[in-house]
Amino acid sequence: MLTRRIRVVFTSSRDAGSRVRSLENYFYSIFSDSVKLNRGRASLESILTTAQRLNSDFLCIIESRNGNPSTIKLFSLSTFQLKYAFEIRGLSLYSDKGIPHKFQFSRPYLNYVETACEQVKWFLIDLGAIINERGKIKVNIKQEEKNCRVIFSSGQEIILSLLLHNILEQ
Repeated sequence: MLTRRIRVVFTSSRDAGSRVRSLENYFYSIFSDSVKLNRGRASLESILTTAQRLNSDFLCIIESRNGNPSTIKLFSLSTFQLKYAFEIRGLSLYSDKGIPHKFQFSRPYLNYVETACEQVKWFLIDLGAIINERGKIKVNIKQEEKNCRVIFSSGQEIILSLLLHNILEQ
């Protein structure tokens, strides 16, 4: 029986490729107040119902295109509304270097956020990132043209780098 609080449930689109599942695993490892659900052939309604039964605040779906992560969507389970949607325009994983990741962190902290990337900041806070404390994993968010580069690092090692484009502000 689950006894800890669940802030967010991570899942992927149906028949997700290995890179999508890897990104899902990274998020699950980085955000400690989370669980991941293997979607398989389950409908979105079924996943929403399961996330509600777990008393989660949010459902995060990582969608794919041609086997690669393409979009991240965060749904609020209190309002059943899409709260954030970002197109993934770039992705670099620590395991891309040929080193398997074995990170288990608790609550990443936002180290630096450029003003143009406020929506990404609030998205990460909803996932469980903290602002005024230090932790094992640092997050920097910088604007690159009309996108936001999100870099998760531990010490000198970059664990995860995402280039996100807010598709709700078009």
